[in-house]
Amino acid sequence: MVTHRGVISNIVEKYKMTPEESVAFIKKYDSELNLSKAQYDRWSIKKCLAVYEITDIEEILPFKYDRKSNMDDWIITNNINQLK
Repeated sequence: MVTHRGVISNIVEKYKMTPEESVAFIKKYDSELNLSKAQYDRWSIKKCLAVYEITDIEEILPFKYDRKSNMDDWIITNNINQLK
């Protein structure tokens, strides 16, 4: 179910990181990410990571979205009505 929409206002992406660089990246954004131990363990070993700052978040009338092959928890679109 899609329940909210917002605007991406800032993106920080890192690629081809060593495990040490991944840990440093996560620690840099620790207060914003507020990860659980399980989340930290999962993400701290990734070679590619990104942080997306989202503003103007608003609740919308929920609708069902068929994710098909997109397993992300969020969707980028210029027009949310195209997803309905």
